[in-house]
Amino acid sequence: MPNTHQTLQDIADILSFESDQTLLKARLESASMDWDHLVRVGSSHLVLPAIYCRLKAKKFLNTLPSELEAYLKEITDLNRERNHQLLAEAQQISQWFQEAKIDHVFLKGTAMLASGNYEDVAERMVGDIDILIGKSSLQKSHELLIKKDYNPLRITSDPEYQKAFRHLPRLINKNTVGAIELHRHLLRTKNNLIKPLDVLSNKKLEKNLHIPSDLHLLNHNIFNFLINDYGEQLFNLSMRTWYDSEVIQKNHNLEFTSHLYKALFEYHKGIDSNSFIHFFQKQAISQTSVYRFYSYIIHLLRLLITLPKRIMTFILNKDYRKEVLSDKERIRELVKFN
Repeated sequence: MPNTHQTLQDIADILSFESDQTLLKARLESASMDWDHLVRVGSSHLVLPAIYCRLKAKKFLNTLPSELEAYLKEITDLNRERNHQLLAEAQQISQWFQEAKIDHVFLKGTAMLASGNYEDVAERMVGDIDILIGKSSLQKSHELLIKKDYNPLRITSDPEYQKAFRHLPRLINKNTVGAIELHRHLLRTKNNLIKPLDVLSNKKLEKNLHIPSDLHLLNHNIFNFLINDYGEQLFNLSMRTWYDSEVIQKNHNLEFTSHLYKALFEYHKGIDSNSFIHFFQKQAISQTSVYRFYSYIIHLLRLLITLPKRIMTFILNKDYRKEVLSDKERIRELVKFN
């Protein structure tokens, strides 16, 4: 049976800038190295291109089975091409926003690509293009992109309904590769941890894109996973988030001081700990019956908190009602997931 703990440690050692090269090479060449499982876990954590790039930088590509090396190279090449397209799209949007005097900052993956923190932009897998917009310009930016052939993924565009979410419905242009999310807030809760106005006020320009300061980029990277992706509640791990943090800290000599961050992520550095958080991490990785029950309770509580608000919105807001009734299958799947 594959050992997920060991595989995560292998991935951390490959990505790390501090791991012992001799020990890592011996591990990669050992008969017990489970490459198939590493690919599955690496894929689930969205770090396969990063794994390939770090092995290449460490001159360890020769430890890979030849077919796997070719496979990872192909994925990395495709991701590099996509990221260049995303940057070009972001630069075009930035030009439109600057001409319209819309205060904005690109976030998350797009900001990481523009930051110059990676040796190769292929290292980072990016989904949407996330943009924080100044409070007074949110609707203006939305309307501008619609005029540029970006269309909302969902029907609802009512401003009162949208206030319940940290970003507007995704905008899609069939001729581009990235969906756009225009943000009013950075976090699902605890917005005082990173205030939008502070991020906008301290932005910097990289590759013709406004991105957060180094410290804000690091903080948002961590809090986005812990809060928006429920990493804190579910004791989950994200190797992509961990690696992004390592890259930022290495290039800018920054330190994220959250004890929760250290507890959730330093497990992968081989630190032996019997802490409560690490205990639940191990339960989560192994998907034990204890953890599955805990996860079920958390999802149920989230649903119980969210459902009354959604029911009231359904009753009072005709746009939301129209959206739900036009896409019952998506709502059914969402309820089933929660």
